[in-house]
Amino acid sequence: MTILLMALGTTLIGIAPTYDQVGIFAPLIIVVARLLQGFSAGGEMGGATAFLTEYAPERERAYYSSWIQASIGVAVLLGAAVGTFVTRSLSPEALSSWGWRLPFLLGIVIGPVGYYIRHHLDETPTFRETDERADSPLKEVFQAYPRETFASFSMVILWTVCTYVLLFYMPTYAVKVLNVPQSDGFVAGMVGGCTIMLFAPLVGRLADRIGRRVLLSGSALLILVLAWPMFAYINHVPGLSSLLVFQLVFGILIAAYTGPILARVLRVDPGARAVDRPVGCLQLRGDDLRRLRVVHHHLADCHHRQQHGACHLRNDRGRHQPGRHTLCPRTRLPATTLI
Repeated sequence: MTILLMALGTTLIGIAPTYDQVGIFAPLIIVVARLLQGFSAGGEMGGATAFLTEYAPERERAYYSSWIQASIGVAVLLGAAVGTFVTRSLSPEALSSWGWRLPFLLGIVIGPVGYYIRHHLDETPTFRETDERADSPLKEVFQAYPRETFASFSMVILWTVCTYVLLFYMPTYAVKVLNVPQSDGFVAGMVGGCTIMLFAPLVGRLADRIGRRVLLSGSALLILVLAWPMFAYINHVPGLSSLLVFQLVFGILIAAYTGPILARVLRVDPGARAVDRPVGCLQLRGDDLRRLRVVHHHLADCHHRQQHGACHLRNDRGRHQPGRHTLCPRTRLPATTLI
């Protein structure tokens, strides 16, 4: 469903009528299409994170989940490349009339390709071994883990702002504010996407070795410190070279922040294991809810083992009896169900 929503939103933008044709309904159609794309992206982020995390070894979760951000870098690179081709190949009149629709119409292929990939992926062993389902995961997370939910929201806010402002908005900023050719903005966007694609996995690997908090805190601080000077720099010296420097610097910093962020969100606390899925998206499939519970029990058990030791199966006489299980004091589930 999420992939079909993305294809539908992209198609609506590509075939949307102009304001001269339908008036106020034209921008409303674009808003609805963008909302569909946003719901789709949010719905896929949690599932992809849980999927990679369930396959990842304990000490390589940041590296595995960093490939999600690397794939976003690939998307930025390809989108900017198409934008560069279109803006350099068509006249301004043709681009304004019909050329701007081409990238969106090309993006329709995401529907069948994504559908094929989705239906040929095997579920993780961890997911297949559980039958548990969450009745109301969103309500459960807000009630049981308010502090962790707020912390995860806060981390994701910076991620979202950096991605949309420093990457997606820059081609528009280059034209409207810097008065440089639109193709130069897209070329700089290609550099930013390529930088994230290359550096995100490297940062994820580093985060597994030295810790995620130091990279998240350090990169966030550098983004805060450098945001104003870098914008002042491109405003004072507008051009392709300054845009390239801007995208290179912030591409590295965004990769440093977003590379380990998904693994960190899942490790804020045993409860934060669920924050990314129900809070980060607005729609959930039944399988997503069940996977949510799997991640919850897995991380909760890891945390409990670290603090209190492993949960054991005992009967009243201290000997194991088939069919009788001691409940884990952390999750209140039979210890054998914790993976």
